[in-house]
Amino acid sequence: MYIVVVGCGRLGSQLASIASKDGHNVAVVSRNPAEFKRLGPDFNGMTVEGVEFDIDTLREAGIEKADAFAAVTGDDNTNIMAAQVAKNVFNVPIITARVFDPEKYKTFLALGIDAICPTTLGASSIYSKFLLKDKRTHFLFYNDKLELIEIVYRGEQKTSVKKLESLGDFKVVSVTEKNITHIAKEDTIINPGCSLLIAVLVENYNSIKKIFDL
Repeated sequence: MYIVVVGCGRLGSQLASIASKDGHNVAVVSRNPAEFKRLGPDFNGMTVEGVEFDIDTLREAGIEKADAFAAVTGDDNTNIMAAQVAKNVFNVPIITARVFDPEKYKTFLALGIDAICPTTLGASSIYSKFLLKDKRTHFLFYNDKLELIEIVYRGEQKTSVKKLESLGDFKVVSVTEKNITHIAKEDTIINPGCSLLIAVLVENYNSIKKIFDL
């Protein structure tokens, strides 16, 4: 895979290093060449100095043959412009951008650009821990409609996934027992103490709290 990463801060350099180490061809773009030092001596990809959304700079980085593109500079506006160029000018198949401002995150989505908002993810994760008050139970993912929760089954007797799901409007995704994880099927047995990964709509979360005695 050929990957172009714009931005070489802590996230960009880490992403580029991981992809390069995994055998992918990586080009990193930054207007600040001093940032390339973050890549370390083992990085074997390309570095290009220039404005991250400049068409000629991106061409020099090989964007015309890119399979994936990441806009992860420290500036939301730069990221959205770079992602738009990658999407609308070069038709890169996979595009992801980082955005710090939750309001701008909505703009990214409206433009059809996949984005990650660490501000929203971090706030949701911390707040979920306040609500659940149980170190063994926490949200793994949150958005406006769906919650993915890891929870410990505390029933006194074993049960099956089918019987457990009949108690409410939720879906058991996986069952973990003794550090071994299985994809949940209707006949999968759940013993007391098993860790469950459960998907539930936000509107049904209160019923889950009652079922699992949170």
